[in-house]
Amino acid sequence: MRRAFAPFAGLILFAVAACGSTAPESNNSPSDGSLTDEAGGNGVANETVPECPFTAAQVSELVGQEMHDDGPCLWRDREGIAFVTITMATSSSGALTYDYQRKNAEDTFKRVTDLQDVDKGYLAVKDIEAETVVITKAGNYNMNLHNFDWDPGKYEQTSREMLDKILH
Repeated sequence: MRRAFAPFAGLILFAVAACGSTAPESNNSPSDGSLTDEAGGNGVANETVPECPFTAAQVSELVGQEMHDDGPCLWRDREGIAFVTITMATSSSGALTYDYQRKNAEDTFKRVTDLQDVDKGYLAVKDIEAETVVITKAGNYNMNLHNFDWDPGKYEQTSREMLDKILH
C-alpha cells in the first residue's frame, strides 16, 4: 500500500506547489521566456497555470456516471470511491517532473503509450486506473481516473476523450 500511495502523494505535493501560481518562474528560466527543455520546442512557454478544464456536469457526462465536486479539479462518485482529478501547472514546471513521472508510470502501469500531437505526453493504464500527463505550450495537465468499474480499454478510451476536450 505504501508503494502505491507514494506516487500519488508526490503528485499531490506537486499540485499544491503548482496550483494557483501565475507569477513567472525564476528558477532556471531564461529571461527571454523561451523554454530550454524539450517541452516547448522552440516556442515561448506560457508561464501561467491553466484553469480547470471541466465542471462536475462535464466530467459526469464524460465518465458516464454522476460525479460531485470534491475540491479544485477533483470529482468523486456518490460513494466517494471512484474519482477524477486534474492538476495543472506551467509547461516549464511540468517539464521539470516529466521524466520522473514517465519512468514511474513504466514501473507502475501495465501499459504506457506516448501521446502524439503534444509537446510531451503519455497515457498509462492498468486495471484500476489511468494516468495522463500532457505538456503543451498552454500548460501542463496531469489527469488521473481511479477506481471505476472499468477494464483498461475503457480507462484509455475515457482518458483520450477527456484529453481531446482539454486540448481542443
